[in-house]
Amino acid sequence: SVGGSGVNSGDSGGSGNNGGQNNNQGNGANVTKGDVNSDGVRDSADLLYLQKYLLNKISLTDQQKNNADTNNDGMLDSADLLNIKRFLLGKINL
Repeated sequence: SVGGSGVNSGDSGGSGNNGGQNNNQGNGANVTKGDVNSDGVRDSADLLYLQKYLLNKISLTDQQKNNADTNNDGMLDSADLLNIKRFLLGKINL
């Protein structure tokens, strides 16, 4: 499961670390749920990346797809996009 440390987005006042927690999923790759563009920071750019992917405008690597699957259902869809939005608003942890 994914740890509960979140990112302080600047407007939520919440605690957390900038960039979030990397979690090893047992396959040798570090996964940071929500870090779609794999730059080490979970921010609005990740939301845009997933949105573009869902509109078939860009492709994602396997690592990026794993990071984008925020609900761990094996599919990338609007539910994952909503989870990233809610995370950025400080409503949930990923």
